[in-house]
Amino acid sequence: MIPRILCLVALSVPLSALADDEKSKTEPKDSPIQAILSAKKADYEVDLGGKSVEEVRKQIKDALEPSQYPAALEVDLALELKNTGDKEIRIWVEGDQAQLTLALKGTGAVNTEIKGLLFTQELRAPKVLTLAPGKSHKLEIKKLSYGHRGASHRSYWLEAGEYALTASYQTGVSPPPKDAKDAGEGFGLITVTSAPLKLKVKNK
Repeated sequence: MIPRILCLVALSVPLSALADDEKSKTEPKDSPIQAILSAKKADYEVDLGGKSVEEVRKQIKDALEPSQYPAALEVDLALELKNTGDKEIRIWVEGDQAQLTLALKGTGAVNTEIKGLLFTQELRAPKVLTLAPGKSHKLEIKKLSYGHRGASHRSYWLEAGEYALTASYQTGVSPPPKDAKDAGEGFGLITVTSAPLKLKVKNK
């Protein structure tokens, strides 16, 4: 059987009402990784294809399959995973067990799971990188599409304004940090979350 993904559309809320901690964080707290979200391009435009904000909200809410959603927004961002410890570590950067999650906040922000999306059942093994102390690896983010295999969720801005984007990355690290869930083969599961990145969106 091929699993079917269910959908939940998150309500947009004012940026001022969701002032997150401005610092990056890790879970467990002692994990030797820092997530740094940066923008090669931080200014974007709203393009609703001639539809109103209300019409696009309804389109997202009523969509039953991937083709019925607006196209994923294109961006030019990067998530840096930096070894902040004093020892060499190994880290997962690809595969089904390493997963990027994005959260967009601000007036006109919508974060949604994609209905009707189908995935094959095979488990895609992680790619393992070795990071020396102070070294890092960058993950390019070209679209606001993320989740399972980079496709199960999308984020949209529907109005001009200032937005805050946060990136979280669930991955495995070896040696496992204290209190990390055992992921087998000497790895522990961790989640690293970036500080919010501000993006400016204007009308086209």
